[in-house]
Amino acid sequence: MAGGASAPLTSGQLDCLHLVAQNLTSKEIASRLGVSPHTVDQRIRRALHHLGTDNRRQAARMIVGAPRMAGNENQANEPRGRVIADLSAIPLPIATAAHPANTMGIAARLFWIVAIAMSAAMAMGMYLAGLESLSRLLSH
Repeated sequence: MAGGASAPLTSGQLDCLHLVAQNLTSKEIASRLGVSPHTVDQRIRRALHHLGTDNRRQAARMIVGAPRMAGNENQANEPRGRVIADLSAIPLPIATAAHPANTMGIAARLFWIVAIAMSAAMAMGMYLAGLESLSRLLSH
């Protein structure tokens, strides 16, 4: 690494940078990790120093896709084997504690419009199929 520190990034620093790569703010990262925004900023500052950059997005790009470095204190607790996708990265079309404001782009909005419309159509089809089955059952 390019910075002056010789120790690898901590798991907390890596977690923060991975969330920066998902375009989350310090407040959103703090909410997800259960720490204060000040702690998030401090972890990112130390990671920036270690990586030799002054841009948090650039630092995030540097570590995204890179394997976890040896020597992390939580490395033994990391799950092995198949990794399940993190669904918390998908923005919901409703307000949540982590995302109280609508910050979705046009593509995400269009996705949710289509997804909700398709779900409603499927639900209506199932409802009508159930009514048809019930009417056939009662007509015999």
